[in-house]
Amino acid sequence: MNTSKIFTLRSALFLSILWTISFSACISDKARNLEAKKEIIDEKKTDIIENKSSTTQPTLEDAVISFKSATKAKLLKDMLIVKLKNNTEKQDVLLTQFLSNYENLLMKETFDIDKMSVSEVEELGYAIYYSEGDRYLGKNTVFIKDGIIQYLNPLSSKFINLYCEDIDNPCCEDAGLSISRETLVQRVFNWGLFADESKSTAFSDIAEASYSSYKFILFNGLDNTPAFDFETNKFNQEALSAMEEVELNHLNTRAGRAFEEYIDVLFGEEFLKTDVVQEYLDDLFE
Repeated sequence: MNTSKIFTLRSALFLSILWTISFSACISDKARNLEAKKEIIDEKKTDIIENKSSTTQPTLEDAVISFKSATKAKLLKDMLIVKLKNNTEKQDVLLTQFLSNYENLLMKETFDIDKMSVSEVEELGYAIYYSEGDRYLGKNTVFIKDGIIQYLNPLSSKFINLYCEDIDNPCCEDAGLSISRETLVQRVFNWGLFADESKSTAFSDIAEASYSSYKFILFNGLDNTPAFDFETNKFNQEALSAMEEVELNHLNTRAGRAFEEYIDVLFGEEFLKTDVVQEYLDDLFE
């Protein structure tokens, strides 16, 4: 198989990893889930009591109906908030479990978004995105963040911000970059920092996969946004300048060390994509 085909396949693989990161979901304790659901029902019952006229006697059935009428995504979110508020489990476990379940719900939804307005979709806890004229269902970062930020510790807050930034501003579309190379370098740097900070947490797998995927795209390029110029065969200058800035100012970081090593290899080959450079990339991303 020739080199271009190898990297086309690898690009597809790493992009797949990036957008379909698999979370290791922990099975929640049933008693805690029931307690969380009871608390949500109690809260909804309180709302009903407050909103009904004094001449109407509310019942538990009213609260249950209100609870059941909520969307599945919102129920997941309500349970997350209750658990974060009560501090019943580790935040990294709660957040990654919620995001995994939320993504699974998203993949199973069957409603026709072409017949729905943006607000109707957002009411369900999702968002509409556009790509090449088509509409598609996606994650809603406002929904993800709403009601939880005040309960998050610094590490969890940093994770949610990085995670949602990647959704709001996707890196790639149609086998090409949709962000600047400077932004791509920054993502390698940010996820590298977070990967080192989040070792031994449930965030680790997502952080490592994001760091590796963005680094792969930066070093190798994509079919429609190559790392090496089609005509000159030289490494992209914008990417190089951004990498050199990180190397200069943040050498003792994961990204800084990775950039220093790659730039040294490129320098030895006059920044051309030679067999030496290709061999280095093959070994790095094997």
